[in-house]
Amino acid sequence: MGIAPIIRLELVSGARSEAERTLLLDRLKPLQWFETTPEVWEEASHLGFLLRRKGVTVTVPDLLIAATCLVYRLTLIHRDRHFEMIAGHSALKTRQV
Repeated sequence: MGIAPIIRLELVSGARSEAERTLLLDRLKPLQWFETTPEVWEEASHLGFLLRRKGVTVTVPDLLIAATCLVYRLTLIHRDRHFEMIAGHSALKTRQV
């Protein structure tokens, strides 16, 4: 299992207290990092372009997360309807929890 840096940022910056932040950092520490490489940025921009042409608009962080999964050939485990929208128009593999 792994994590993209943008997901870590979203989770840790949303902590409601220093104790929660520390707990999150501790729990995320063992996860493999999937870096946001130039290839990921290119995939995200291409994905955003394709989605907009189909009338689907998603946030830049969601594009980066989806692109990370596409580039590294990962299945995205999530609780966000936007990722199902992306998957409906791309090769993104998802699993909702």
